[in-house]
Amino acid sequence: MTHTKKTLTAIILLSLLAGLGITALVIALGEGCWNTQVWLLAGVIVSVGFFLLTLAVRWAGAEKALVWIVAIGLGLRLVISVGLTLALPVYGYDNDEHNAGYIFADSYDRDTQAWSLAKSGAPVLNAFENQYLSDQYGGLLAILALEYRYLSPDAHRQLLPLIISATFFMISVPFLWKAAKNRWNQRIALIATLVFVFYPEAVLLGSAHMREPLLLCLGAIATWAVTIWEKNRRLSLIILVAGFLGLLMVSWRSGIVIIGLLIGWIFVDSIMERWKPSKRVLGWLGIIVVILIFSRLSYAWIRETAVYDSYLTVQSSGILQFVFKQISARYQLPIVTAFGLTQPLLPAALVALSNPLASTIAILRSFGWYLLAPALVFGFIAAWKAEPDRDRRLMIWLACFSLVWVVVSSYRAGGDIWDNPRYRTILLPWLALVAAWAWDWALTRKNPWLGRIYLMEGLSVLLITNLYLTRYTKVGIRIPFFVNFGLVVIAVLMVATAGLILDARKRRSMKK
Repeated sequence: MTHTKKTLTAIILLSLLAGLGITALVIALGEGCWNTQVWLLAGVIVSVGFFLLTLAVRWAGAEKALVWIVAIGLGLRLVISVGLTLALPVYGYDNDEHNAGYIFADSYDRDTQAWSLAKSGAPVLNAFENQYLSDQYGGLLAILALEYRYLSPDAHRQLLPLIISATFFMISVPFLWKAAKNRWNQRIALIATLVFVFYPEAVLLGSAHMREPLLLCLGAIATWAVTIWEKNRRLSLIILVAGFLGLLMVSWRSGIVIIGLLIGWIFVDSIMERWKPSKRVLGWLGIIVVILIFSRLSYAWIRETAVYDSYLTVQSSGILQFVFKQISARYQLPIVTAFGLTQPLLPAALVALSNPLASTIAILRSFGWYLLAPALVFGFIAAWKAEPDRDRRLMIWLACFSLVWVVVSSYRAGGDIWDNPRYRTILLPWLALVAAWAWDWALTRKNPWLGRIYLMEGLSVLLITNLYLTRYTKVGIRIPFFVNFGLVVIAVLMVATAGLILDARKRRSMKK
């Protein structure tokens, strides 16, 4: 037996042991009695996932950092999936979803309807009909119903789809790693992959019956396909078409956004590279026109939902109610949109504590966003200075598209603590790439402005935390509401001004 055959045999055996072992543990911990047939069927599927994941990691180079990221990322999702399912009925809130072991209300509704469809005997394609309101697109509901009908027909084992989803999601990680490494460098690949795998919102979504893990998985694989467009157009096109069809099935609205981003990537990175500078200007104008037309067609739906979510945000926020008593109603939607950009709000998560489990989740979700957001802002600014011209075009496209989507998500969902971050996370592969490029750009050029933006954010968080402390506790310095926010603006301006002065002095000293 050759070395390659021995290695392949070892991978198959280890995958089977891991898949059957984890599946056995999940069945033992979940509802329903032991069922050997369920264990074997589900265990083989999970084993196939482990096998493909191992091959994907080896294909991407099997570098030590990638191996550890994949191993820890998969383990984290499996532990959190099982942990939340068991812990929420005991330590969560007294509501239907937590009592049933679901962190998201959407996942509770969708999964229970999927089980209902699976045991009804009705065609799974019924998932795409309007009677199942838990999934307006039907794709994920159909997948869940298929899993229950053929893998666990005797009991509603809600953990089975989670371990299958987590395993197959991780297969996309080596694709994003290789895409970033091929297009840029090793450090960008490392940072982007770390963000993609360990961003708290993505981990939480990946541990629930939500459609976002599927969207992220397909998006990451499609990103690799885009990066090989010049080298192997046929393979790239096959993967992109398959990925686009999958995206549209899971969520056609989100799919259209992701497809538009990737087609734009090909256009600015490959097609425009062969054009003269004058023609490239026309290309950018064409992109702007297409975006404006799409925005106009989507505006009515986004505006309608934005107004309703804005109303809900104001009703659930005492601070916003106080603010809107002082100002004109015409500013309500813009302010709620700006408020949505801060969600999940870190000062509120740190101060307005609830039960320990919910508070821990809120703090981690907030911390993740507050670590990522400054890099996105810096990436947008630095993208205009990127070299060579091809890199500049691509980073401007990715940074602008990503930031616009973040703002649209905030406009669409306002300050909704769950929907707003979830919409934003749909573009996580490209948010991660922008952030990774920004960190790499700042480190390579020793540019101090990324650190200064983090300092601005840190001072703002401290001042707003003081506001929450005085509101919910007897700790802190009591400062009038609008004065407190005035201090936030002053702190940001002081850091920016000091930075500009230091840069000017540095330039003068270099000229002497």
